[in-house]
Amino acid sequence: MGILSKLLGAANRVDQAKEDVEFALVHDRRFGRAEALARSGARNEAVITGIRRRSNDGTETQVRLEWFAPEPRSGAVYFGDSMPLVVRLRSTVAIRFEGDAAVLDPAAMAGTPGAPADAGRKSRKVPDQGVDDTSLDSRVLSRLEKWTPETAVIQSFEQTRTFGMLTENWNIIVRRADGREATVGKDHVPPYARWFVTAGVEVPIVVDPQDAARAQIDWAKLAEQHGAAGGLWRDPPPEGSIAAAQLAGR
Repeated sequence: MGILSKLLGAANRVDQAKEDVEFALVHDRRFGRAEALARSGARNEAVITGIRRRSNDGTETQVRLEWFAPEPRSGAVYFGDSMPLVVRLRSTVAIRFEGDAAVLDPAAMAGTPGAPADAGRKSRKVPDQGVDDTSLDSRVLSRLEKWTPETAVIQSFEQTRTFGMLTENWNIIVRRADGREATVGKDHVPPYARWFVTAGVEVPIVVDPQDAARAQIDWAKLAEQHGAAGGLWRDPPPEGSIAAAQLAGR
C-alpha cells in the first residue's frame, strides 16, 4: 500500500469516527428529549390512527397519535423496526404531551403485556391515517401488486428455524374460500400485525396465479381490517396469537 493510500485510509477512518460520534450525540439528544417529555408532559390517552414504515439503513416507523386536549390534536412518535406490541392500529396508548409533541408513557403502561420499555422518540413527521408499509421485503411487495387477491382463514403457523435456531420468519397455512390450502412461506410478520395472527382468523391474501398453493398475507390490510374494532392498551393479546407467543418467550 502506497503512502497516499495510507493517508487516504486514515482520513476516511477519522471522518467515519467523527460521523459516528455526531450520530450518537444527535441520537442521544433525541431520546433524551423524549424521556424528558415522558417525565414532565401532561398525561393523556391517544388513539393510534396511522403507521408508516420505510426502509432507510434499517426500518423507520412513524406512528400517528390523535387525542383531545380538549381540542383535537395529532402528533407522532418514532420507532425503528421493533415496535411495542401495544402499538396497533386504532388502539389506545398512554401518552405524555406538550402542544402537538407527544411520546408514549411507559410508566403508565408498566406491567401491561407488550408495554413499551421506553417513550420512543418525538417525530416531526406525522403519517396519514391507516397503514403505509413499503419496508416489506421487495418480493412481498411484488406479490401484493401482481398476485390475485382473495380472503382465507389461518389454519396454523410455525416459526422457522435455520441451523436449529429460531428465525424471525413464519410458515403460515391458510384455507382458501374453495377449501384448498395454501402456504405463506418463510414470511416476516411485521410488529403491527402480530396481534392478529392466530388460528381461525380471516385474512386478506393474494394467491400466486402460477401456483395456487402459494399465498401472501396483506399485512397492512389485515391490520386495518382488525383495527376497526379498536382496543385498549390494557388488553391482553389474543390467545394463541404470535403476539402471545412472543410475550411468553416462545
